[in-house]
Amino acid sequence: MDEKTFNERKAEALSNLPEEFHSAVSKLAWDLGHSSGYEEVLLYTDEMVYELRPAIKAYAKALKENN
Repeated sequence: MDEKTFNERKAEALSNLPEEFHSAVSKLAWDLGHSSGYEEVLLYTDEMVYELRPAIKAYAKALKENN
């Protein structure tokens, strides 16, 4: 996979999270997976997005209810 494709796929995955999380998820995914290649970084990115989305939605709902 080339860098352009990697960046496009990463941006697509991150678009499912609020922008405030992009940097943290990108950095952690890179740190965990870069030694195994772009595909591994994308696997980590996808997994973190999958796990964070419900928690972020629940937190946003709780904030809304408490205001």
